Amino acid sequence: TTAVLKLELEKISARIPQRALAELKEVPLSLEYHSPTRKILYYWGHAMQLRHIQIEPRLAGAIEISAPEYSNMPQDSLPLIKWFAASYVENALGEKDQALARAYSDAVASGTYDVQVNGRMYFPFASPEEYFAVLSAAYFTDRLSYAPYSKARLKKLDPEGYEFVQ
Repeated sequence: TTAVLKLELEKISARIPQRALAELKEVPLSLEYHSPTRKILYYWGHAMQLRHIQIEPRLAGAIEISAPEYSNMPQDSLPLIKWFAASYVENALGEKDQALARAYSDAVASGTYDVQVNGRMYFPFASPEEYFAVLSAAYFTDRLSYAPYSKARLKKLDPEGYEFVQ
């Protein structure tokens, strides 16, 4: 697991701009062998949020990695990148970032990312933070299996989102 994690972190470091990388290096990683949450990867926000959902305070601001499951994940899409992006929104941009809120709102209004589930259309990103995380994964990995898929497709599908991530 640690070898897989080290390789992914090296790949992420090679793709992320230095200004953002310095911020991301401050995010603690918690390698868990018996994850109480049963999530493979997850970024836990501030301590106040954790108290309400009964998560250990030591995980505040950390990315939790469930070691057994993580080592079996396909690593080509750099799964940690989305969770680093979530931490970047919270710690560097701030959750109330107006440009991100505007890009998210415009994406919702455009219907660009809408998917059909059981005959109903849904916007797949629950928040501006999740929107930024997925766009960051597309931009920096070029290997998503869902929209926006890649950096080139992101630029074409969502120029405003592309500019924001850039």
